[in-house]
Amino acid sequence: MNRGPKQFVYGSIFLTLAISLIFGGYFLLVRPAPSCFDKRQNQGEEGVDCGGVCEQFCYPAVVKPITKTGDAKIFSIDERRSNVLVEVQNANTSLAAKRFEYTLRFYGEDGIQIDTVSGESFIYAEEVKYVLYPSVSIPRRNINRVDFEVTNVEWASSEAFKKPNVSIQDQAVRVVGREIRVTGTVVNQDLRTLPNVEIVALFYGTFRQIAGASRAEVEEVGVDERRQFTVIYPESSIIVPENAKVFVHAYRP
Repeated sequence: MNRGPKQFVYGSIFLTLAISLIFGGYFLLVRPAPSCFDKRQNQGEEGVDCGGVCEQFCYPAVVKPITKTGDAKIFSIDERRSNVLVEVQNANTSLAAKRFEYTLRFYGEDGIQIDTVSGESFIYAEEVKYVLYPSVSIPRRNINRVDFEVTNVEWASSEAFKKPNVSIQDQAVRVVGREIRVTGTVVNQDLRTLPNVEIVALFYGTFRQIAGASRAEVEEVGVDERRQFTVIYPESSIIVPENAKVFVHAYRP
C-alpha cells in the first residue's frame, strides 16, 4: 500500500479511537446519572421525568378543563344578599382536582360588571358537583348575569385523590317560623378522617325548578363517625319544602 493511503487509513483509525475515548469519557465521567429532572424518559419512567420511580404524575395527552354546566343560578336570601349556585363538571377519567380557584363576575342589566368574588373548591374524576357561594352582598334584582371562571387547578391522579365513602342518613325537612330547615346525619364510612364535609341543599318549586339553595359544613368527621347537620333557607311561597334534595361533597386528604 502506498504511503498516502496508509496515512489516511491510520489517521481515520486514530480519529475514530480518539472520538470513542472522548465520548466514552463523557458518558462515564461527565454525563449526569439519570434522574427525575433530566428531561429524558429513562430509568423506567412512564413519561419524561414522571411516573415509575418519579413522584411527578404523568398527565394524559389531553386534559379537559373544569367547566360549568348551564347558567349560574342566583337566589335571594333577603333584600340585600343572594346565594349563587353553579354546577361544575370534571370530565377527565384519570384526573381529579385537589384544589381549584374560581371567580364569579356579576353583571347588571346594562352589561356593566358590578362586583367580583372568588373562592376555591375541589372535584373528583368524572364528577359533577355543586359549588355554592353564599351570601353575596348584591340584591338579586340587580344581577342580570354571572360569569364563572376556573383558574390555578392543582391536578392529581384519580388514584391519588379518590372520592371518599360518605353518605347522608335520616334526612328530614320542616318549616320553623319563616325558615326551611333540612336536617340529617353525615356518616363517614371511609378509612380516613374527613377534614371538611359540605352539605348542599337544593329547594324546588311547584314545577320542579330549582328555586333556592343553601349549605352547611361539618368539620373533622372521624372514621365511622356520625355527625348531625342543619341547612337553613328562608321560607318562600314558590318553594315546596318536602321536595328538597341534599348533596354531600367531602374532601379526602
